[in-house]
Amino acid sequence: MYCQERSDVWNGRYGLLTAVVALLLCCAPFTAQEAHAGWVDDEYADIFVSRSRSKPAYKPRRVAKPKPAVQRPPKKRSRPSAAGKAPKSYRFPDVNAPLYPPVPPLGNSPMFDESLSSALGHYRPASRLSWLQQVYETTGNDPLWHRWGRVKRSADAAIRILAEAHSHGLNPAEYHVQEILQAQQAGDMTLFDLLLTDNVLHYISHLRDGQYSARKVDPRWQINNGGRPDLVASFVYAVSLEDVPGFMQQVYPAHTYYANLRRELNNYTGIAGSGGWPAFPAQGAALKPGESSSEVVALRARLAVTDGAVPDAPQAALFDDDLKVAVERFQRRHGLNDDGIVGKGTRQALAVPVNDRIRQIIASMERWRWLPDNFGKRHIVVNVPAFRLWYREDDVDKLTMRTVVGKTGANLQTPSFSTEMKYLVLNPNWNVPNTILSAEMAPKASRDPGFFRKKGYKVLDRSGNVINPASVNWGQYSRSNRAPYRVVEARGAAGALGTVKFIFPNKHGVYLHDTQSRNLFEKDFRAYSHGCVRIEKPTELGAMLLGHQDPGEFSELVKQSGKDRRVDLDEDIPVYLLYMTAWADDGQIYFYDDLYRRDKHLVLADGSKRG
Repeated sequence: MYCQERSDVWNGRYGLLTAVVALLLCCAPFTAQEAHAGWVDDEYADIFVSRSRSKPAYKPRRVAKPKPAVQRPPKKRSRPSAAGKAPKSYRFPDVNAPLYPPVPPLGNSPMFDESLSSALGHYRPASRLSWLQQVYETTGNDPLWHRWGRVKRSADAAIRILAEAHSHGLNPAEYHVQEILQAQQAGDMTLFDLLLTDNVLHYISHLRDGQYSARKVDPRWQINNGGRPDLVASFVYAVSLEDVPGFMQQVYPAHTYYANLRRELNNYTGIAGSGGWPAFPAQGAALKPGESSSEVVALRARLAVTDGAVPDAPQAALFDDDLKVAVERFQRRHGLNDDGIVGKGTRQALAVPVNDRIRQIIASMERWRWLPDNFGKRHIVVNVPAFRLWYREDDVDKLTMRTVVGKTGANLQTPSFSTEMKYLVLNPNWNVPNTILSAEMAPKASRDPGFFRKKGYKVLDRSGNVINPASVNWGQYSRSNRAPYRVVEARGAAGALGTVKFIFPNKHGVYLHDTQSRNLFEKDFRAYSHGCVRIEKPTELGAMLLGHQDPGEFSELVKQSGKDRRVDLDEDIPVYLLYMTAWADDGQIYFYDDLYRRDKHLVLADGSKRG
């Protein structure tokens, strides 16, 4: 992932002996990638805080062997480049696969009349044996859940909470409720106590910190949870208060968005339990208001379940105004332009099965567990697959806008991370990244010697001297053979970055900025950048961050400023770049395409879960 402003590595690789040229050519993609990762331009070194880079979310596909050419009429491209294509629709595993698959039993042997300290020596845990040992050592190896052969009320309450784990998108089978109950019914109180303590710890760990270690299932997620209290110590404290069930009900994420998703999970689980929604074909001609057909009847039935369409209207086959309102509501909830026309994108969204929507909700709830509980009094959130930004103060949305994010190519995606915004740059110059210079501009300059002059770019050598670009043989440079030059667009507000860029130093070289390509904000699909986030309302955001009541004040500040003027913020503003394909707010549930296939990797994760 490389944003437009990111200044790239001078790939000054010198020629080697002829005997190793073939080897280098074979490995060229990896060599070039390595070189790129270690370069930072001095002028924009403040954007970066390290020289590392995130790993790609998935490996590039192998290129198939070319087949004999067939003369065909050229196809009209709907997207500007392969790396900017919308992802093809797909389904999570088998649509009929259970949301919560069975889990093998722990398989512990009976422990009648055995001491807890002795039983721990051969107990098979669901969580971590070290946790259990620490708990019982701290509590003097006394039973926690029964006294004088009678089960405590807190034990019954804890078991009920474990059995309802699905309300948080967790698999109840992971917490072995049946084994706990079987031990209780058999009167094996030692095994009962260990099983319940073990699975309560297991549940708390999953609910508070996530079922998976974030970076193991989503390498591009680089947001820390901000630190949490020691789990065992917190549990033992709850034991001392005799309120473990209360503790179990308080450890889930405190964010309102999580609570909203939990509510919608219950709603969509209810829909699935009632048989789901009526099928609607993903392929077909566009349906427009005023038309009549049997497909309109199917559309009406589908939207009656989720978006308020009237299923038994007098003219059910007519695409009337009421049905158009339901279509527009559905489109807004799925990140589509609400034009009321059921085209390709709307059809595909309508055809997604309810279980797949539930999986999206569960995946987003898991990601909320990976986040800090407090985002700060003032903060900015960008939800990448939603193509949207929110500026919030005191948990209230003050401003929201559309965004353009990184393309879907592995090296161009916008990563998930958090840091603090420090300053703005007004009328910014653009230092063209070396990847863009070598792979995109060099071929154009090779065909047109006047390319750089016409575009208003300056070309500099390694010493910083301006050179005549027409004197360079640009045809020799490419993605694998980097050009040893710098290209700068010093046009200020008329340049690629527009009137302002918002800097929050990070190792990815990603930031927010204005753009000259305003037309892209009108599209449904908006993954066209090299990793940075272009924003729809830069003037309004700049005004709010600088404390201006009127965006016109900020516009005037920009006009009066010279090129590349830095303006520091009075206080740092936390920025969070998230990846959530399900988002619940204002009483609505919103679903977005799995832009970078990161939900799919999470849902299909087969690695071991947390203890």
